[in-house]
Amino acid sequence: MTIAILAALALHAAPVKAEYPPYTKKELYAKTDLRGKKAPKMVWGQTVAGTIPSLKGKVVLVDFWATWCPPCRETLPELSGFQKKFAKDLVVVGVSDEPKAKLTEFLAKTPVSYAITSDPA
Repeated sequence: MTIAILAALALHAAPVKAEYPPYTKKELYAKTDLRGKKAPKMVWGQTVAGTIPSLKGKVVLVDFWATWCPPCRETLPELSGFQKKFAKDLVVVGVSDEPKAKLTEFLAKTPVSYAITSDPA
């Protein structure tokens, strides 16, 4: 018992050398700079649920998700809430690479208030 107490005290007294690495500022870049240019035309897959309204003058939130992904499924109600609350200025579009039949079955049990598209590539 004495040895265990001494070992615990020794470990507690040992200095910890763990440090975060120094901050390194990185320059961000994009392959194609679109600042000040017209947004490219969006090409969606097959629409499974809802409709995609005109995007002109609106903020577009594209959510890439999957039915098998628990964190993705957890965001669905929140994104539906955003779409309802900010419908005048926001368009939410969910994009999945799963087949339309699987998405339709899932959305029958878990409806959303925004458009869902299927783009199995």
